[in-house]
Amino acid sequence: VEEDAAKEKGEIPVLLELFREYHANTKMHKFAVSPTPDDFKVLSAAESCDRTVLLTYNAHLFPKQLEFARQLLARQKNVIVVAIRNPYDLSHLPEAETALATYGFRDCSMRGLVQALFGEIVPHAKLPVSLEMEKGGL
Repeated sequence: VEEDAAKEKGEIPVLLELFREYHANTKMHKFAVSPTPDDFKVLSAAESCDRTVLLTYNAHLFPKQLEFARQLLARQKNVIVVAIRNPYDLSHLPEAETALATYGFRDCSMRGLVQALFGEIVPHAKLPVSLEMEKGGL
Protein backbone atom coordinates (compact mmCIF):
# COMPACT_ATOMS: atom_id res chain seq x y z
CA VAL A 1 0.00 0.00 0.00
CA GLU A 2 3.05 2.18 0.11
CA GLU A 3 3.75 5.02 -2.27
CA ASP A 4 4.80 3.82 -5.72
CA ALA A 5 7.81 6.19 -5.79
CA ALA A 6 9.97 3.75 -3.82
CA LYS A 7 9.23 0.96 -6.29
CA GLU A 8 10.21 3.13 -9.24
CA LYS A 9 13.54 4.04 -7.64
CA GLY A 10 14.24 0.45 -6.61
CA GLU A 11 14.35 1.45 -2.95
CA ILE A 12 13.54 -0.81 -0.01
CA PRO A 13 9.93 -0.15 1.03
CA VAL A 14 9.68 2.35 3.88
CA LEU A 15 7.80 -0.04 6.14
CA LEU A 16 10.48 -2.71 5.78
CA GLU A 17 13.19 -0.15 6.57
CA LEU A 18 11.30 0.93 9.69
CA PHE A 19 10.90 -2.63 10.93
CA ARG A 20 14.57 -3.36 10.31
CA GLU A 21 15.56 -0.41 12.52
CA TYR A 22 14.20 -2.48 15.43
CA HIS A 23 14.57 -6.05 14.16
CA ALA A 24 17.12 -6.79 11.42
CA ASN A 25 15.69 -10.22 10.59
CA THR A 26 12.44 -8.93 9.13
CA LYS A 27 10.84 -10.19 5.94
CA MET A 28 8.07 -8.55 3.99
CA HIS A 29 5.53 -10.16 1.70
CA LYS A 30 3.21 -8.01 -0.35
CA PHE A 31 -0.09 -9.23 -1.68
CA ALA A 32 -2.85 -7.77 -3.79
CA VAL A 33 -5.80 -5.95 -2.19
CA SER A 34 -7.82 -8.90 -3.46
CA PRO A 35 -5.26 -11.71 -3.00
CA THR A 36 -4.67 -14.17 -5.80
CA PRO A 37 -4.05 -17.92 -5.39
CA ASP A 38 -0.29 -17.16 -5.60
CA ASP A 39 -0.66 -14.69 -2.72
CA PHE A 40 -2.21 -17.42 -0.57
CA LYS A 41 1.00 -19.48 -0.98
CA VAL A 42 2.74 -16.99 1.32
CA LEU A 43 0.64 -18.25 4.24
CA SER A 44 2.85 -21.29 4.70
CA ALA A 45 5.95 -19.06 4.96
CA ALA A 46 4.36 -17.18 7.86
CA GLU A 47 4.14 -20.38 9.89
CA SER A 48 7.90 -20.28 10.50
CA CYS A 49 7.83 -16.67 11.74
CA ASP A 50 7.90 -15.77 15.42
CA ARG A 51 5.44 -12.95 14.83
CA THR A 52 3.49 -11.70 11.84
CA VAL A 53 2.10 -8.23 11.29
CA LEU A 54 -0.72 -8.18 8.76
CA LEU A 55 -1.74 -4.83 7.33
CA THR A 56 -5.25 -4.79 5.91
CA TYR A 57 -6.56 -2.19 3.49
CA ASN A 58 -10.35 -2.01 3.26
CA ALA A 59 -10.52 -5.77 3.77
CA HIS A 60 -14.18 -5.40 4.72
CA LEU A 61 -14.78 -4.58 1.04
CA PHE A 62 -12.59 -7.38 -0.35
CA PRO A 63 -13.74 -10.90 0.63
CA LYS A 64 -10.50 -12.52 -0.56
CA GLN A 65 -8.47 -10.21 1.69
CA LEU A 66 -10.62 -11.21 4.66
CA GLU A 67 -10.22 -14.86 3.72
CA PHE A 68 -6.44 -14.39 3.57
CA ALA A 69 -6.45 -12.74 7.00
CA ARG A 70 -8.62 -15.47 8.52
CA GLN A 71 -6.41 -18.21 7.12
CA LEU A 72 -3.31 -16.49 8.50
CA LEU A 73 -4.93 -16.08 11.93
CA ALA A 74 -5.90 -19.77 11.91
CA ARG A 75 -2.38 -20.91 10.99
CA GLN A 76 -0.31 -18.75 13.28
CA LYS A 77 -0.74 -17.64 16.88
CA ASN A 78 1.33 -14.45 16.96
CA VAL A 79 -0.43 -12.30 14.38
CA ILE A 80 -0.99 -8.59 14.84
CA VAL A 81 -3.68 -7.20 12.55
CA VAL A 82 -3.36 -3.55 11.56
CA ALA A 83 -6.20 -1.82 9.71
CA ILE A 84 -4.35 0.91 7.86
CA ARG A 85 -7.21 2.60 6.01
CA ASN A 86 -10.05 2.58 8.51
CA PRO A 87 -10.93 0.44 11.53
CA TYR A 88 -13.86 -1.44 10.00
CA ASP A 89 -11.65 -4.34 8.96
CA LEU A 90 -11.16 -5.15 12.64
CA SER A 91 -14.86 -5.85 13.16
CA HIS A 92 -14.58 -8.66 10.60
CA LEU A 93 -11.56 -10.23 12.29
CA PRO A 94 -12.58 -10.75 15.91
CA GLU A 95 -10.25 -13.75 16.13
CA ALA A 96 -7.28 -11.35 16.11
CA GLU A 97 -5.95 -11.14 19.64
CA THR A 98 -3.92 -8.02 18.90
CA ALA A 99 -5.22 -5.31 16.58
CA LEU A 100 -4.44 -1.68 15.81
CA ALA A 101 -5.83 0.96 13.47
CA THR A 102 -3.57 3.60 11.92
CA TYR A 103 -6.10 5.52 9.76
CA GLY A 104 -3.42 6.05 7.15
CA PHE A 105 -0.50 4.50 5.33
CA ARG A 106 1.84 7.44 4.87
CA ASP A 107 5.35 7.24 6.24
CA CYS A 108 4.43 9.06 9.47
CA SER A 109 1.63 6.56 10.18
CA MET A 110 3.92 3.62 9.48
CA ARG A 111 6.62 5.05 11.75
CA GLY A 112 4.07 5.44 14.55
CA LEU A 113 2.87 1.89 13.98
CA VAL A 114 6.36 0.42 14.20
CA GLN A 115 7.16 2.52 17.28
CA ALA A 116 4.01 1.22 18.94
CA LEU A 117 4.73 -2.38 18.00
CA PHE A 118 8.21 -2.20 19.50
CA GLY A 119 7.08 -0.41 22.65
CA GLU A 120 8.66 2.95 21.94
CA ILE A 121 5.26 4.62 22.21
CA VAL A 122 2.06 3.42 23.84
CA PRO A 123 -1.09 3.69 21.72
CA HIS A 124 -3.87 5.18 23.81
CA ALA A 125 -6.42 6.50 21.36
CA LYS A 126 -10.06 5.49 21.35
CA LEU A 127 -11.81 4.56 18.13
CA PRO A 128 -14.03 7.40 16.90
CA VAL A 129 -16.55 4.85 15.65
CA SER A 130 -18.31 1.85 17.15
CA LEU A 131 -17.42 -1.51 15.72
CA GLU A 132 -19.99 -4.25 15.68
CA MET A 133 -18.04 -7.46 15.90
CA GLU A 134 -18.98 -10.38 13.64
CA LYS A 135 -18.35 -13.23 16.11
CA GLY A 136 -17.27 -11.78 19.43
CA GLY A 137 -14.92 -8.97 20.25
CA LEU A 138 -11.33 -7.84 20.19
